[in-house]
Amino acid sequence: MDKDKRHSGHRLLTLAATAALLAAAVSALWLCSTPHPTVLHRFYNMGGTWPSDSILRFTPDSIADDGRYVLTLTLRRQTAQRYPYRECYIEKTVATLTDTLRDTLCIRFDAPSGSDGSSDAVTESRGTAILQTDLNTDTLHLTPGWRGTISLRHLMRHHHLPGITTVGMTMTRLHNQS
Repeated sequence: MDKDKRHSGHRLLTLAATAALLAAAVSALWLCSTPHPTVLHRFYNMGGTWPSDSILRFTPDSIADDGRYVLTLTLRRQTAQRYPYRECYIEKTVATLTDTLRDTLCIRFDAPSGSDGSSDAVTESRGTAILQTDLNTDTLHLTPGWRGTISLRHLMRHHHLPGITTVGMTMTRLHNQS
């Protein structure tokens, strides 16, 4: 009987150690897959047309942590309404109290799915498909307390852009801070 009790005790210790290792592994995986802090996540509903005279402004929350942040532009368009251009040019401005950075972005709509960051069409309940293009535009090194405004306007100035349903910006802190 003592041998069986001792063997049972070893099994319990082995089981407890295995459970502890499993819990540690799950905890480590959870920490690695935790979403990165997002300080800006804003979308404008364009209602199917991006007017030629509109300027979209995005103001991130005040930066709490020093680090590198990636700025991502998201553009969604309908497939039911034919988009008349192969590409779209957008002026992006990052303005702070001390500096203004301007850049021109080119988003290509005729590229095969995936090569420009676009995702597959997402079908809505009424049968209209939405194509989404995500474009990482910048990686900025920001310090605590940074404040600024990101502005977008399309450069097809004499034409409204049909089929554009949503324009959005996301700023996410990169996890790897090397």
